[in-house]
Amino acid sequence: MEKSKKHYTQLNAEERATIMLLRQKSKGVREIGRFLNRSPGTISRELDRDLAFESGYAASLAGEQARSLRIKPRKELKLIVGGALFEVVVDHLKKKWSPEQIAGTLKGMHPDDPSQRVSHETIYHTCSGQVITDTTIGCFAANCLS
Repeated sequence: MEKSKKHYTQLNAEERATIMLLRQKSKGVREIGRFLNRSPGTISRELDRDLAFESGYAASLAGEQARSLRIKPRKELKLIVGGALFEVVVDHLKKKWSPEQIAGTLKGMHPDDPSQRVSHETIYHTCSGQVITDTTIGCFAANCLS
C-alpha cells in the first residue's frame, strides 16, 4: 500500500474565522483541529502566534500577520543593488567569471567576514531574478550558465 504524501496549505480566512468562533465557545485545540481536519499542532501554533491581541484570537488580524510574514524575507539580502558586494560580483561577471569562481574568490579574500562573502547559489538567484541586467554582462543564460 502506498503512503499518501502530505501537502501543507496555509490556513485560509474561512478556517481562521472558524478558529475564532470555536475559541469563543471555549473549544479546545484538538476539537478545533478535528473540525477543520487539521493537526492540533497547526491550530496551537496559530493561536500561540496570535497571543498579542488582548481580546483573544482575531481572525482578520491573524490573516494580515500571516500575509506580512510570508512576504518578509527570512534573511537579510547580501546582494543589494548598489552595495559594495553587489558591485564586486557584477565586476567579476563582466570578466566572464562563473558564480562558483566569484564565491570561491570572495571566501578566500574574506575568510573571517561572512558579510563580505556570498554563495554561488545567491549569485545564480540574483541573476535569474534579472536583478543583474546590465547589457555589458548580459542576462542569466549568457553569463551565469556559460
